[in-house]
Amino acid sequence: MKTFYPTNKSTIWTRTIVLAIVMIAGLSQFTSAQVLKAFTQRTSSYTPTKKIYNIKGDFTMIGNTNLTLDPSITDRNSQNGNNNMVYVDVDGDPSTFNSSSADLTFSTENGAIPSCSNIIYAGLYWTGRTDDGTSPNTFTVSKQVVSGTTLTNGTFSVTGNGGSVSNSDYSVAITRQGSSGSYYYQYVFSATGKPTMYFKFNNAVPYVQYSTDNSNWNSVTHYTSTNNNNVTTAKFDAVTVYTGSDGTSVKVTSLTRDSRTDKKSDINNCSVSGTTIYLVTNYTTITKNYDKHVLSFKGPGETSYTTVTANANDIYYPTSNYGYMYSAYAEVTDYVRQHGLGTYTVADMALKEGDGGGTGLYGGWTMVVVYENSKMKWRDVTVFDGHAYVIGGTASNELPVSGFQTVQNGNVNLKLGIAAGEGDLDISGDYFKIQQLQTASWVTLSDASNSTGNFFNSSISTGGNTRNPNITNNTGVDIHMFNIPNSNNSVITNNQTSTKFQYGSTQDTYIIFCIAMAVDAYIPDVQALNAVVSINGAALGTTPTVVPGQDVVYKISIYNKGTEGVNNAQVVIPMPYTATSLASVSNNVYFSPAINSIVFDPTLGATGSLVWNIGNLPKPTDPNTLLAELSYKLTATTDCYILSNTSCTPTITIDGNVTGVGSTSGATLSNGKFIQGYEISGGCIGEPITTPLSIILDRDAYVAAHCQGTSTTKDIAFCNLTDNTIPITAVSGSFPPGSRFYSADQSVEYTISNPFPATVGSIHYKAIPPGTNACIFDFTISVTSVTSVPTTSPANYCQGDAATPLTAIPSVAGYQLYYYTAQTGGTPTTSVTPSTATPGTTTYYVAEGPSGSCISSNRTPLAVTVYALPTVANAGQDQSNCNSGSFVLAGNSPVMGRGVWSIVSGTATITTPSSPTSTVTGIPSGSSATLRWTISNGTCTPSSDEVVLINNTSPTCFISAQNEMVCPSSSNVYSAPDGMATYSWSIDGNGTISGSSNSKTVTVIAGLNCNASFTLTLNITDAHNCQSTCQKSINVIDNMPPDITAAAQNKSVECDGAGNTTDFNTWLTNHAGATASDLCGGNITWTNDFAPANWVADCGMSK
Repeated sequence: MKTFYPTNKSTIWTRTIVLAIVMIAGLSQFTSAQVLKAFTQRTSSYTPTKKIYNIKGDFTMIGNTNLTLDPSITDRNSQNGNNNMVYVDVDGDPSTFNSSSADLTFSTENGAIPSCSNIIYAGLYWTGRTDDGTSPNTFTVSKQVVSGTTLTNGTFSVTGNGGSVSNSDYSVAITRQGSSGSYYYQYVFSATGKPTMYFKFNNAVPYVQYSTDNSNWNSVTHYTSTNNNNVTTAKFDAVTVYTGSDGTSVKVTSLTRDSRTDKKSDINNCSVSGTTIYLVTNYTTITKNYDKHVLSFKGPGETSYTTVTANANDIYYPTSNYGYMYSAYAEVTDYVRQHGLGTYTVADMALKEGDGGGTGLYGGWTMVVVYENSKMKWRDVTVFDGHAYVIGGTASNELPVSGFQTVQNGNVNLKLGIAAGEGDLDISGDYFKIQQLQTASWVTLSDASNSTGNFFNSSISTGGNTRNPNITNNTGVDIHMFNIPNSNNSVITNNQTSTKFQYGSTQDTYIIFCIAMAVDAYIPDVQALNAVVSINGAALGTTPTVVPGQDVVYKISIYNKGTEGVNNAQVVIPMPYTATSLASVSNNVYFSPAINSIVFDPTLGATGSLVWNIGNLPKPTDPNTLLAELSYKLTATTDCYILSNTSCTPTITIDGNVTGVGSTSGATLSNGKFIQGYEISGGCIGEPITTPLSIILDRDAYVAAHCQGTSTTKDIAFCNLTDNTIPITAVSGSFPPGSRFYSADQSVEYTISNPFPATVGSIHYKAIPPGTNACIFDFTISVTSVTSVPTTSPANYCQGDAATPLTAIPSVAGYQLYYYTAQTGGTPTTSVTPSTATPGTTTYYVAEGPSGSCISSNRTPLAVTVYALPTVANAGQDQSNCNSGSFVLAGNSPVMGRGVWSIVSGTATITTPSSPTSTVTGIPSGSSATLRWTISNGTCTPSSDEVVLINNTSPTCFISAQNEMVCPSSSNVYSAPDGMATYSWSIDGNGTISGSSNSKTVTVIAGLNCNASFTLTLNITDAHNCQSTCQKSINVIDNMPPDITAAAQNKSVECDGAGNTTDFNTWLTNHAGATASDLCGGNITWTNDFAPANWVADCGMSK
């Protein structure tokens, strides 16, 4: 039989809201000495601080009794008091004294597939009463058990009808056959499942016959007989009635009958005798050492039992008072996860058989399982236990619960589970009530197996699951799981966060030790999808592994799948014990406004945690909208203490949770889980995969190279403690998830309710991961006082500088540094990079210690001064003058620092170098000077700016003309110098400008007046804005001869002396047909050289 130390496995994530019930410790309403162990919420070793399961899912209970009434008690409804009790033993295993079983089943609500449900938590409870007086926790029980069989020879003799054959299953029916005067006798041997044999004792030969079918008869051999007083005895060779494969047999060797054949023949004179070979059972006495803290547990598919052991303080074991009724508990999450749905058997509880007096002996067990399935409704679920001893009387006892939040609207369903001991079927007066709507009224509860007046009545009502045995009267064992009637929300209503239970008894005595509760609830639904991005910079393989020292990069994607926004959304990622660092790579949000800050808190958890404050998550229209994502990396450990433990397989298992508050409902999201994704194959398609991401550390090569001779014990240091205990949560993160913690000899377990002692010095302990006893981590807890401080030096920056992380020098080699923003209180970080955005002095504080759990109470200040930058220098705009070497500077006046002018190049004289508006002289014409205005504060980098001063030479102005004299009305073009920025023409006198007057050239139309002039004026501006003006006078004079435009035409004149002179004179007056034009448009004077002497005789005539 293997030994099992029950623990929890990683919770698989699903969205089932588990009923959050917070038990108020102490239960002050109980009467004195009745609450022997205060009721508190039971937590898992995987999540020791999680008291409320907010899940889509539910809880269920199974269980059975391991003692029952002696079979000789015919009234099976009798109580166990003053009656003999015997073990229930159904497992067919001769090595166990008592055993019973029950089947674990899950709900099919909303089409949920039970095999797809994820087991979050399983707790095994057992209870019993073994004595009517002093009742030690350990005792011995002896019992005879079958050790084998022996074949034994025997004889038998049966007289009369209906007798049994001794040492066999056979009986003999003897009947008188025939009619008066011829009566004979028949003997019939019969047994269930075995052959029948018939014998006849006849009146004549053959006297004795036998048959196997009462039809075909055989005669016996070697028949002899004797007769005495009408009784004949026949003897013969043995006839075999039966021979078994086990060697047993029944044989007949003699028959006796009344020899008379008339009515006087008496059947009572008939008999049969023979021999048998039968099995004699051999017994041996076995003595068991029973311990009330221990039982045997077997799940589906197992052939052997696992030992389950309760802690000494789980729950209560009275030995000399309080009815001697004990209650025990052990977590079995890991075991139930491994074995799943099916039959669970509990054996060898520490119970006794016998009469337990007026109260009686009893014993039984129950298991509470919390599970989740994404198709089920949201519920808040909680399990709490204690030990309340209830004595019949008038007192009532109250059990307040709070911390859950029912659904915002609609019907509220409330489910309750209770386990109790020693309630009796035939004793009434015990009750269990619930407060009605937080008023002074109470509703008395019952289910299908009990009544309001006899709630604890030895019944088991767990939803109709299979039990073996399935007994109505479980003689002291009560297990009830039922829905509380809440029609129209009359008992518990929407948005309710607390209620009370009340119980008591007027007659019966009993104990209550376990209560579970589930209520329809509402919770914000934030999904955190966690995935591995790379290992050592490479994409994942089929079976990813990581080598010590390598980096693993992950990415978390945040979605809001709920019906409202979530305020103060925060993600916390504890650093695994197999990592040496955990840091953000990048964090982005895709909504505004947001906080989006991330920090590593070394004191949050045993190894520190990465905390991402996202801000207020909005409710997107599309629930698949990515709202935020975080890339982070961790470095695989190189700690040889972890790596060299060859009995353990190190893995990097990363998990975390999301918290926040519903923006509308105010409902708290306290444990939103990470998921890997969704099932895409098999029978559970669509179910979220909530098992944490896990990567195996490939350590062998590293261990061989670096870890030879490594210490096998780890020291976890604590210092300056103010409490007398150390919670296991301060240690648990240094070991595999779900590990359990024990003293060095493993005689004491330390849990959330039984913390480590904060004893000064070093104490040795052991950590055992779930599901194994082979993997054990040895460690010590050292409690010391650390008051030393590190050495610091001030840090100085200028505003906007790129800062580096602060540094200090530890006083002890190997101590870590922890930075704070205040002299007392606050959360430390292992690295701080100061902001240089704002000038001023900020004081940080630095403490030191061997680990985040042991930090000196003293802190050293570290001042960081950020100096304001000097005013940004502005030397003003570049300036230029024309033929002037004097300038007035236009620098800015410093707000921070002092300014000074300096000459960078050129020749100049600065009148007042410290004045931003100093004058400057002495810059030669046609040259420039560059000046620099520098503002500095003596600490930070000065700011400077330059200005260029240019003393430009004025441009040369001239007007180019083709003619210095022009004719009246003539059009003339004049030109200015090339390359000017602007041109401006104007005119005075005898002329006008035609067209543009702002171009390099200008067109002038001369006036009509001859011998008059006009003056053309030109203003030019060059590229340096220097100007020049020049003029030109132009005379308008007609000094050009006319132009002959048409030549004179010859004319022949006939001189006949008879009046032809008129025609001639006309030709002459018209200039012989010639025409002319004049530039100035003046009068044209014509002359000719006519003279008779010039005539030419053409007709033979003479002048």
